[in-house]
Amino acid sequence: MIRIDILVPVFVDLWDEKVLEAAKKVAAPDVDIHICHLEHGVASLESGYDVAVSGKCVVDKAQELEAQGSQGIVVYCFKDPVIDACKEKLNIPVVGIREAAIALAGLMGDNIAVITTRKFSVAQYKRVLKGKVHEVTCLDIPVLELGDYERVYKTLDERVGQVAAKGSDIVVLGCGSILNLDFHSIEEKYGIPIVLPVYAGVIACEFMVRTGLKQSRIAYPIPDEKEFR
Repeated sequence: MIRIDILVPVFVDLWDEKVLEAAKKVAAPDVDIHICHLEHGVASLESGYDVAVSGKCVVDKAQELEAQGSQGIVVYCFKDPVIDACKEKLNIPVVGIREAAIALAGLMGDNIAVITTRKFSVAQYKRVLKGKVHEVTCLDIPVLELGDYERVYKTLDERVGQVAAKGSDIVVLGCGSILNLDFHSIEEKYGIPIVLPVYAGVIACEFMVRTGLKQSRIAYPIPDEKEFR
């Protein structure tokens, strides 16, 4: 069996069950998916500040999972929090769901639209994805309210229509917690594919583990150990 761990970088378990269910839909039968969240940190990652205060907890948890026998880790937040640090410190594949989803979307379309949760994320993604995406917009719904599926579906339907009208030809959901919706009906309505980050992250990580690949040590050299006070 191949063991892949999905690390949700918040202290709440609101999404664990749904994320695990979605991940198992695309993982091969010989892949054992584990899911965990942080013991400490914040309840949701919506701003750069949230990422900063949770960063060390994410790296520490990722190292703990590696020590426990994980063969690959998916960091489950579209902000890809401290993903570079995790790739430097770990000797197993580490995949961020944003990087995986954007890469996969590039195989299917030319003008990528990211639809995320709130304005904090819109500003950040416009900066970090500059040149890679055509449009970034949001549902204007807090992460902790994404369980209101009727509201989320209605708003997502509207946003997909808006970005399609502006020339986008593929949509990437800019939050791993946008789940449990009839995405196919929206795809058929507007003729535009929707990439779920959970699928992209799990598939990419499984591919790397199965083929014996991991992050380049030229791109991500192992950092020196330093005193921390």
